[in-house]
Amino acid sequence: MPRRTTTFDTHYEGLPINTFGGAFSCELSILRRTKMLLDNYISAHSQMLVVGYVLKFSTESGDMSNCSIEKCMHKLCDELNRLGYDPGYLWVREQKTSQHQHYHLALLINRNKCQSVKHLYRLVSEGWGEITNSGVVEPMAYKILRRNSPTLTADYADCFHWLSYWAKTNTKDRVVPHIRRFSTSQPKLSSSWVAVSSC
Repeated sequence: MPRRTTTFDTHYEGLPINTFGGAFSCELSILRRTKMLLDNYISAHSQMLVVGYVLKFSTESGDMSNCSIEKCMHKLCDELNRLGYDPGYLWVREQKTSQHQHYHLALLINRNKCQSVKHLYRLVSEGWGEITNSGVVEPMAYKILRRNSPTLTADYADCFHWLSYWAKTNTKDRVVPHIRRFSTSQPKLSSSWVAVSSC
């Protein structure tokens, strides 16, 4: 497995990150992709909604690959694009002592088109449940960024600090060799976003 470059610093490119008081390190490649994702999305949309979820397998199901999350993101992004929400995302794979891995998912949505966190939770839950045969989705927090807000700088820093939790390294060491630890959506020339899959 390629060597990861990590940091115990409290900031990344001037933005605060959560290293739990220096107890854990953060993976620089994930921090870099997170910032790129946020920057590209806030440039494309005047308002963005960032919602976090934990996606788990049921005790009877699960696979060691990332095919379930990749298939789920394809299905979910297709539906969200159909609704005009122009989704972006970041997911990371984590596993410490549990039988199966779980995923932390950050979903970026055009808030000019969708403001309902409950509606998004239903769509994510239905998509993950269908792909994994009764997998569980646990909602986390959500953040709102407005490009023209006088508090954008502070709101962006707060959102980045929250998402830096996705970059922590202490639960990513059990990843099977040659299996991705994380993935993000990629912007297309049309400014829409596409899910990336290796399945």
